[in-house]
Parts: sequence; structure tokens; C-alpha cells
Amino acid sequence: MKKELLFVLSMSFCTSMSAWSATGQGSFTPTSVLMPIRFISISTADGTGGSVYSCAADSESGCMVDIADQAALDALVASSTISIADGTYTQVSIGTCKSETGYSAKIKGSVTLGAGQTPYVTSPTEALSTAGTADYISASFSGCKATFQLPTPLVITKSSDLTVSLFVSLKNIAWGSLNGAAIPSGCTTVSGKSVCMAYPHVVPYVGVTTPTLEIYHLRKTSEIANSESGQVLLFFDPSDNMLGGTTRRLYSETSISLGSYFDTPLHAFSKNADSTYHLENSGDSATNSELTFPSFSRAATHTGTWTDHAGVTANYTATKQ
Repeated sequence: MKKELLFVLSMSFCTSMSAWSATGQGSFTPTSVLMPIRFISISTADGTGGSVYSCAADSESGCMVDIADQAALDALVASSTISIADGTYTQVSIGTCKSETGYSAKIKGSVTLGAGQTPYVTSPTEALSTAGTADYISASFSGCKATFQLPTPLVITKSSDLTVSLFVSLKNIAWGSLNGAAIPSGCTTVSGKSVCMAYPHVVPYVGVTTPTLEIYHLRKTSEIANSESGQVLLFFDPSDNMLGGTTRRLYSETSISLGSYFDTPLHAFSKNADSTYHLENSGDSATNSELTFPSFSRAATHTGTWTDHAGVTANYTATKQ
């Protein structure tokens, strides 16, 4: 049995907020991010499924979408109707390549860096410039597909009438540095100055809603205040149900690195009896976790303990932004 499924791509964003800026490093929210979206598909737990969107162009440049532009996102697949077999679907995948082994995104924005908080803009010739207006720079990424878990399984039957939405936040997704690239992928560097961007992880949702985004900055409790270098971003629907979230690095003038733990989306989450949340972000496979938070609170400030992929625990302090 086949079902006609209307797939609507929608995203939500938050405005820029000042962050504690590391010597010569600082996170920022881009004003525009162009990235190729070659296909979108849904699949069951065993990986079978079907395509819900396929870019008509046969080139990376022809499939570029400004994921900071709500109208562009809404128009992407607003008229797409596809045929999907009956079944229970648990994953949404977004492809950014065709036959290539990686892809390039284009980033535009501004950031203040250094002890004097000097303003810089993105520049295709300098990476970061103190003159002119922000222009697009390219950042190369390895890999061609990212897969995200649905908050609840999507059951498709012949009587189904379903809409699927995707949400993403560009909040502090990029960072500038006067001391070279911090990671090997997603960066462009010119004469020691670099701009990098994390992958824009999405939160899929079955239905139509307007989510609320909550952002928490994290540091190890043993470190000084204002040394936060990790972020947890959580999406909630109007009934206060968690839809999902992601983890992200945070660079600032006084950051003390927490390592590479804050790079992946949540692949497991549930509400505890005391209204805290059990959170796990993705590790090196679909079933492994990089970090596990057994009791993550939504309080303005809270302390807790996480366990990393090696079983090592650490005490953290989280501050809601």
C-alpha cells in the first residue's frame, strides 16, 4: 500500500546574542548560510524507506539553499508530493552530495574578536576582515549525509494524512579565529585567520508546530565562571514536550575547552519523574553516545554530572541563556 505524503520543510531561528569572547576566538550567528540540499528521505529502523525530496539540478551550486531564509526553506519542497510505503518510520536523512565525497557551504556574518573586541566580517579573500561588509566565504565539509531520529515513530497507513517539519537553529553555529582553524572540516583559513561552522543538525517533527528553543552554556564545575565552551540546544513544542536538540561548541575570550564532545545531535532523550531530562548525543555510531546527561535540568542555572563515551564522569554547570 502506498500513501501520498506531503513533506513540508520548515526551520526556526533565533536572533544573535552576545557571547563571552577566547583570546582571538569567538562564536557567532551567521546572517546567511548557503548549503546544498540534494535529497531528503525517511526510513524505518532497518534503513528502508523512500525519498521525499530530490533536487532537480545536477550540480552542487544548483542545489544551494539559504537555511537562514524561511521563505526559501518553505518553497524548497512546499509542492512536493511523494509515494511512501506503509510502515513505521523513525529517521530523516538529509543528503548534501551526489557522487562527491564532501560538499561546501557558504557562510556570511560578523564577529568580534580579541581582547579589544575588534569587529570582523567574513571575507572571501581574507577569511576575516576589519573593513567592508560581510561577504560569503566557502567552508568544506567531509561526508554526504546526516541522519536524525524522529521524536516519535512516524506510522504511515493508507488513511494517513501527514506533514513533516524540520527545525534548526543557527545560533552560535559558526566561530571566527585569529589563530588558525580549530577543526579539520568545515573551515576556511587565510593567513592564520579562519572561519569555521558546525553542521546544522536538524530536529524532525511530524505535524505543524511553532517550537521554542532553549540554549544552555556549559562548563566543568571545577573551572572558573565564564569559561563555558559547550552548548546544549533543546526544542519544545507549545505543550512543553521536547522535540529534540543538539550539542554545539562555544568559543569565547575566556573559554576553557571541553574537548570534542559538543559536536553532535541528540539521538536519545526522555523526561524523568522529577521533570529533569535524560539526554544522549550521538557518538561514532547510531547506537553509541558521546555524552550522557542522566538528569539535565531546565533551571536557569544547574549543576549535574555527565558520562562520556569512555565511561568517565565529570561535574558540569549549565546556564540558560
